[in-house]
Amino acid sequence: AQQAETARLRRILDNFRSGVAIYDLEGWPRFCNPAMVEMLGYSVEEFLSGQPFQHIHPDDREIVSTYAALRAAGEPVPDRYRVRMVRKDGTVIVVDRSATLVASPGEPPAVLVEHRDVTEEVRLAEREAAAQREETERLRALLDSFQSGIAIIHPDGRVLYCNPAMAEMTGYTPEEYLHLSIEERIHPLDVDRLRTMLHQRVAGVDLPNRYRARLRHRDGRPVWVERSSRRLSGAGWDGMILLENVDITARVLAEEREAAIQREERERIERILDTLQN
Repeated sequence: AQQAETARLRRILDNFRSGVAIYDLEGWPRFCNPAMVEMLGYSVEEFLSGQPFQHIHPDDREIVSTYAALRAAGEPVPDRYRVRMVRKDGTVIVVDRSATLVASPGEPPAVLVEHRDVTEEVRLAEREAAAQREETERLRALLDSFQSGIAIIHPDGRVLYCNPAMAEMTGYTPEEYLHLSIEERIHPLDVDRLRTMLHQRVAGVDLPNRYRARLRHRDGRPVWVERSSRRLSGAGWDGMILLENVDITARVLAEEREAAIQREERERIERILDTLQN
């Protein structure tokens, strides 16, 4: 009956798609199933005659041996972790390892390890991450080329991103601008109004998307901008505010000069009329 049970358990292990191996507490291999040696390109005999941690990538042997020593001492270690292993032909693969300390009656303690080849998953994730980085850099280059000032504002008022035009508009570098408080970025006469608008927009209050505002230049003078504001959503941007600022200081100053001329003209005409009436 014992032999039959042993044979049944061996058949189960032999049909595992994951590589299963048993090591003693010093790391010597004592058992492996067919999937284990197929994964690494060895025969069963070659695998079992290997040295401790021989099939682990040299750069990962320290962490594996450290975990093994801690496990043998009864210390807590991760049950699952990733390591690189080296096939017989020198190819490096990435595996998920699940290790469990086991003990059988009359046998010394051993470590049962299940290996799952995740090399393709890792490569796919790396390709996707690289593609994401490229897309991020492409979008950043696009935003950096805008002549209008672009900024993304956190609900608490912090600047998470600004393009060079945004910082240059107020006399700062992009790195400096990211660390400015709202009082340092906004002209004193508009601080309270824009802070209230930020809180309302984050809360979902319907506000005009375009309006004029005064920023604060590094030298203290006002910089008039025509601002477009939009609440972002999705991809981790929920609640963030996207701002586009167009510098209209010259236009506002021209408007003020024109208004001053018109006032002076009205006052001149009024004086003439007063003189005629008298």
